[in-house]
Amino acid sequence: MSLISLNKISKTFTLEGVDVRALVDVDLMIEPGEFMAVMGPSGSGKSTLMNVIGLLDRPSTGAYELDGRPVSLKMGDRALAKMRGTVIGFIFQSFNLLPNLNVLQNVLLPSAYVQVTGHPTSRAKQLLDEVGLSHRLRHRPTQLSGGEKQRVAIARALMNDPRVVLADEPTGNLDSKSGEEIISILERLNHKGTTLLLVTHNEDLAKRARRIIHMKDGRLV
Repeated sequence: MSLISLNKISKTFTLEGVDVRALVDVDLMIEPGEFMAVMGPSGSGKSTLMNVIGLLDRPSTGAYELDGRPVSLKMGDRALAKMRGTVIGFIFQSFNLLPNLNVLQNVLLPSAYVQVTGHPTSRAKQLLDEVGLSHRLRHRPTQLSGGEKQRVAIARALMNDPRVVLADEPTGNLDSKSGEEIISILERLNHKGTTLLLVTHNEDLAKRARRIIHMKDGRLV
């Protein structure tokens, strides 16, 4: 069974009275354990595709199944959030850490919405140890380098043991050394069985994936 199945997915936005087709009849299947990269120019639909897969946005038409469960176009925000919290982890280019919380508190955030097996604090500390930040638990995001912030974001994405991790330009704000550290962590994560979907403009980064798809004008090409 595919982990992610999209059938004729389309998404249309209305901007200033004009309909803009961000996704057009997208068919896509992603199997458990895949490492897939999505490439394309700005405005090609990459981010919209990720938002639809990540249940951050609803498609206008089409059928979507996530982890064997149909995602209804009429599902409420609470139902989408519950499904999202148990299946999907997110890594963003801008890190999206809360500056008023320390590292440990940021990683613990997902457990506030979904029950975590075992003791949440112990799991958060274990994840931070795995990304090499066990010595930074009480630091605030403003006290971290860009690479350290992204490692915190990876630990947070894994807090609820997701089936799939969606990474949107995860090395875009990092220097080459920090970027290599982050992609190496993601590769190790995939080798352990986590499905990865990577959105990037970076061809060298995309080549690290096992499968690459390209988008243009809202379509897979």
